[in-house]
Amino acid sequence: MTQKVGRGFLLKIGDGAGVFTAFAGITGKSLKINNERIDVTIPDADTPEGIIWRSSLDGVKSVSFSGDGKLVKDASEARLASIAMSQDATDDFVLVVPNVGTFSGTFSLEVEFGDDGAMTFSISAESTGAIVFAAEPPTPPAL
Repeated sequence: MTQKVGRGFLLKIGDGAGVFTAFAGITGKSLKINNERIDVTIPDADTPEGIIWRSSLDGVKSVSFSGDGKLVKDASEARLASIAMSQDATDDFVLVVPNVGTFSGTFSLEVEFGDDGAMTFSISAESTGAIVFAAEPPTPPAL
């Protein structure tokens, strides 16, 4: 799905059978992709006074996002509240980031609801497993 530059993130929720439905646009947003490294530096036993070069391995990867939005479907607030109140507060989501791509996987949620004439919410979500990233194809230049 292609969106215009400057548009908010689009959040889609899974139905458990692999079908995802758009249910909220997110503004005031942030996306964090963490690729934390694990330090495995070991000094040389033969020359402990020598220079020590840092060594690291792939470590913990995670994706998190947060933002504010207005719910775009009648049942959205009930679905979001149901997920937030479930025992593990996780579900399958697709986050569409304009001009970047989509991030798909299971996220743990923290949600705050409000009302300014329409049902609003603030959301923070963090991945709870592997996230699949699909880059948005580049837009061909206008002729």
